[in-house]
Amino acid sequence: MSTNEQEFWKALKHLTTSIANLTNQIAEAEAKRIESDRKFKEQMDEAEAKRTESDRKFKEQIAEAEAKRIESDRKFKEQIAEAEAKRIESDRKFKEQMDKSVELQKQFANQLIKEMKEDTKKMKKDTEKMKKDTEKMKEDTRKLKKIVGGISNNNGYYAEAAFYNSLSRLMSVGDMQFDTIHRNLHCKSNGIEDEFDIVLTSSSSLIIVEVKYNFNPGDLPTVSKKIKNYRHLFPYFKNYQIIGGIAGLTMPDITIEEAKKYNYLVLTQEGNDLKILNHPEYDNFLAHSSSKASFRRKHV
Repeated sequence: MSTNEQEFWKALKHLTTSIANLTNQIAEAEAKRIESDRKFKEQMDEAEAKRTESDRKFKEQIAEAEAKRIESDRKFKEQIAEAEAKRIESDRKFKEQMDKSVELQKQFANQLIKEMKEDTKKMKKDTEKMKKDTEKMKEDTRKLKKIVGGISNNNGYYAEAAFYNSLSRLMSVGDMQFDTIHRNLHCKSNGIEDEFDIVLTSSSSLIIVEVKYNFNPGDLPTVSKKIKNYRHLFPYFKNYQIIGGIAGLTMPDITIEEAKKYNYLVLTQEGNDLKILNHPEYDNFLAHSSSKASFRRKHV
């Protein structure tokens, strides 16, 4: 065999060996790739399992939180219903007590009147006792005036309670909604002292309601004075729209007509419901911004 043939076979053997080594390296690299893919798939499967478990726990927490919210809402509604039932029962008992009180006072007044008539007859029959009987009549008259005055005060208290209960239940007057309500709000500052029967307040406006059992026209200027005093006593509300209102269980027509001149809201009770007597005129008044400005200027 010549030298060239030997070198050829030697080179061929070397090439064959290189090819075999390269094949082995490729096979080894492929095996490593397959193993790497297997491990990567295991990691992905593990991550997916953790994500699924996390989602399950999250859903359980959401469901638990929703159940607690529903239970809380149920208890809150029960408390509101219970409080409303107690308020209604309290109002009923108060009205019963007021009715009984008024009836007893009427009976006592009638008894006094009867005694006065009997005393008058005795005066005519016995001239010598005239002076004594006259003094007794004066005393009886004083007692009667005291009783009548007590009846008037009770009527005023009942009217105020009736309107406060209606307004606190509604927290609105017509289309106007309010956030807070105060009764018998008293304040003294810088030499000014006043008390406000009912005050309803929202974020930008408030209503001052003066309450009378029977609202006479002569009582209307009182509301203007109270609006002015309120601005002095509570400067925080200086930029608020302050609306004057009057409320009475009996409201004469002349009072309603006079109240329109002041742009006052006129309220009364119709059964157990609150009624706005000048509602159409008042809505038209509030609907115009120029009128609102005029209203504020008039009551400053």
